[in-house]
Amino acid sequence: MLLVIAIKKVQIHWRISMIEGWLAHITENFWSEIGSEIIYPLDLSIIISRSFPLSVIMLPLLRVSRVESWFQKQGIPFNFLCQDRSLCGCIIAVRGFGFIFADSSDTDNERRYTIAHEVAHFLLDYLYPRQKVLHLFGESIRPMLDGERTPTKTETLDALLSSVKQGTYTDLMPRSNKGDIDQAYILPAEEKADRLALELLAPAYRVLSLQLHF
Repeated sequence: MLLVIAIKKVQIHWRISMIEGWLAHITENFWSEIGSEIIYPLDLSIIISRSFPLSVIMLPLLRVSRVESWFQKQGIPFNFLCQDRSLCGCIIAVRGFGFIFADSSDTDNERRYTIAHEVAHFLLDYLYPRQKVLHLFGESIRPMLDGERTPTKTETLDALLSSVKQGTYTDLMPRSNKGDIDQAYILPAEEKADRLALELLAPAYRVLSLQLHF
């Protein structure tokens, strides 16, 4: 038991020393929430729903219209504000819950990365900012976050609240038909999600430890 604790402390030290502070903090919190043994290659679709309000749905030949059709079959009216195109994956979150869609036609490696990328978006852009606001402002702010009421003048001026997604959140879906990002302002968010996804799938300390054996 003491050996396990010692190893974990060394791993935490490695992570903090090799990666950015924000990334080390989030990954430590993430695995603390998951609380299960990590098996590689990692497939987050198997474990993510145990600890986070997320569901993963696999659809073949995924595209915008197929996601909309899936929601319609569940009796949920939903439409993206963008043109139809093929997708690797996407996420829709509302009232604290998220739906990740991935293309079941992709290879296992592609699908694992897609899911990790969308999980990163859910945590960084939706869930964690939402939890922070609820902690600071209490339950009275929840209807505004859920899009059930408009923000008050005071809430509109609050810098923290202005950065939190209200109503339905989607993973920065507006792109060209070719799949290119056509709005430059979303690039930093995509890069940050990529960074977290890579750290979840291939932690820096683990990659380094493997290199030391060669």
